[in-house]
Amino acid sequence: MAYYHKLISLMLLGFLLGCTFLFVLLPERDFSPLENRMLQTKPVPAPADLLSGNFTATFDQYVADQFVFRDWWVSLKVKVERLLQKKEQNGVYFGKDGYLLQVLPQDNEEIWAENLVALDNFAKKSPVPVYFLPVPAAAQVLPEKLPAFAAPSPSYLEPGNFRSKLKHTAGIDVFNEFYGQEKYYYRTDHHWTTEGAYAAYRKTGEAVGFTPVARESFKIETVAADFLGSLAARTGTQPQPDVLQLFLPQTPLPCRVEYVAEKRIEASFYAWEHIDSRDKYAVFLDGNHALIKITTSVPKGRRLLVVKDSFANAMLPFLAHHYEEIYVVDLRFFHDNLAVFLWQQEVDEVLFLYGTMTLATETVLRKLAI
Repeated sequence: MAYYHKLISLMLLGFLLGCTFLFVLLPERDFSPLENRMLQTKPVPAPADLLSGNFTATFDQYVADQFVFRDWWVSLKVKVERLLQKKEQNGVYFGKDGYLLQVLPQDNEEIWAENLVALDNFAKKSPVPVYFLPVPAAAQVLPEKLPAFAAPSPSYLEPGNFRSKLKHTAGIDVFNEFYGQEKYYYRTDHHWTTEGAYAAYRKTGEAVGFTPVARESFKIETVAADFLGSLAARTGTQPQPDVLQLFLPQTPLPCRVEYVAEKRIEASFYAWEHIDSRDKYAVFLDGNHALIKITTSVPKGRRLLVVKDSFANAMLPFLAHHYEEIYVVDLRFFHDNLAVFLWQQEVDEVLFLYGTMTLATETVLRKLAI
């Protein structure tokens, strides 16, 4: 028996020494394709960080992120937990029929309410109409895909709740339109599909007062059949990929897309290089930026300000058919006064477009009070 104990101890010691040796020899990785996120690289100690303890926390993250064969260990952990019938991983449910769905926050009504109050106060002072399009999470409108015993959608996220809180903002309700519509959501990503974005665009037209471009006027093109989105990355899984489609107009709409902070101008809504990357959803307007100015060939058109998260990226190519100029602001990166910006650009309408999960987990609209 003592022989076996020594053998196991030697095997464990050899494993640890081997991992340490490879940890030192192998080059650092700065990105994990499996998790679709940046990895912590070797931190440089600074006196302030050493005294505060921040360096220790950062170094621990560095060791975890650069651990030898990390992707293999992450995948193994997920497989073991799936065998143990675990229904959730990193805030994501393993749903039915291959769906991955975000776990809805049950106790975040205060954050949600703070965002709505800030929005309505902004609308009250705005000299132009303000519209609000909250995009439901898939778990809200596809409850049949949730695993057994998953928590239901909290009442504060229901459409009646936000309508009752908005006195000066025109709501655009897509909940009924989206309920039970599997084609409006990816299975492996938290965003809506281009089909879902088009459906919301039609509802926006009804509210704002423009006639949407008919579906028949677009050529629907599959640009990727191997799309593994954000939820697959968060769970470290490799489920059946999604298909990513674009609605390309039969008659192309000339446009000028200016990424203001980056001082870069493009002639397309699409950043095609992302089709070959893990983050394929970034094909829409190259992902998120503080400020984008879109100029189209729409004659004597209106000016629109869109304040948004990443859901809007897939809908903006549709909206461009009705506006001469569109200013696209992401408040997470935009630090100017939005009311002043609205006045300076002489916009005719403002559209706030956010996923309900963003508004329930981040106080993104707090900046509106500045």
